[in-house]
Amino acid sequence: MRLLSLVTVLVATAQPIADPASVDVCQRVPGAEVAKLFGKELKQAKPFTAKDDFSRCTYLVTNPGSSETVVGYSLWLYPPGDYDELLQYTEGIVENPTGFGDAAVLFKGEDGFFKLRFVLREKLSLEAVASDAVSVKKLAKLALERFSR
Repeated sequence: MRLLSLVTVLVATAQPIADPASVDVCQRVPGAEVAKLFGKELKQAKPFTAKDDFSRCTYLVTNPGSSETVVGYSLWLYPPGDYDELLQYTEGIVENPTGFGDAAVLFKGEDGFFKLRFVLREKLSLEAVASDAVSVKKLAKLALERFSR
């Protein structure tokens, strides 16, 4: 019950994002926090924007004490209206997890990565990408929390 209350508060406080390309996702969801969430060390947090379309951050991490990149994660920020359009490009078995805004889908893409896409209507749409379903849910929760501040 407490988690549901927290999610309700987070959703209510998220601010509308008119131009996702103007937002530095790596700054909003710092790489050090992503690495810590998974017990890893940050190698690089790499921002990317597509003018008038979206922004993204790709997080490359390593196991503690190693310089070899072991896994990557990414977060994509879209305008809230793009959520429904993006559903057309959702492959495979789709799950509708709860606790991620107004609507959410979880699926494994053709690239082998799990993707959790969710929308806060009239505010923003986010997509988390990770190598497994548990990790993608953890990353999406962190993103929801950071974008709701």
